Amino acid sequence: MNLSKIVFSLKDSLLANEYFRYHYSRFRYLLLKRQMRVLNGFEGHSVVAYNMDFRPAAFGCGGRMAMLLHPLRGFLFPNHQTAKVLIVGPRTEDDVIWARSIGLHRARGLDLFSYSPLIDLGDAHQTCYPDDTFDAVILGWVLPYLPGPRQVAAEMSRITRSGGLIGFGWEYCSSKPDFCDEPTQNPLTPSLHLNTRSDLENLIAQVGGKVFCAFDCGSAEYNHQEAIFFKVSKPRVQFQRELKSD
Repeated sequence: MNLSKIVFSLKDSLLANEYFRYHYSRFRYLLLKRQMRVLNGFEGHSVVAYNMDFRPAAFGCGGRMAMLLHPLRGFLFPNHQTAKVLIVGPRTEDDVIWARSIGLHRARGLDLFSYSPLIDLGDAHQTCYPDDTFDAVILGWVLPYLPGPRQVAAEMSRITRSGGLIGFGWEYCSSKPDFCDEPTQNPLTPSLHLNTRSDLENLIAQVGGKVFCAFDCGSAEYNHQEAIFFKVSKPRVQFQRELKSD
């Protein structure tokens, strides 16, 4: 192993450490925050204003992205280092840096605002990425902020290659009224209920996704975290069209 590989390996090991990455991400934010940009039309938007509150807890968010990042690395093995991964709504660089530190070297983010060269500026409802750009897309705890979840699901399917993965992480609210102080449906689209695993399954089924893996952390007696991965399945006619164009 040459010196450069050793240096990068040591850097990844440090950034994989929650304590070191937290301070590194905050330092980079302080260094880069003058470059902050907001997507046209979203200046002053309530969702943007809420998520641009860069208090210390915004960096890392308690480590919950481990539920998506670590399984995804295993799912993409042995091609994880070259796989193109999109993290939707990361807010800060923490999620992207974490992904890269565990071997997802081509991970990057997408958000309505960005101060970082690692996070593209864009709207998940309609991105500028070409079809089949990514091997995997993950959306961690962003469902309450999406005014059009069905549109986002369709767009994520479009930019993910056939056979690729789409992962969601969210906080599940118990059906018991005493434990439903967290919103059990999208406040921006109250007619679309997104809470249980079946809610997510129904949403993704509409765009051709099939459940690949699902799990939860916690007890059904209180609010806890769940994650679900879908495998993208695209119509056969698309591949026939691609073969003809070749």
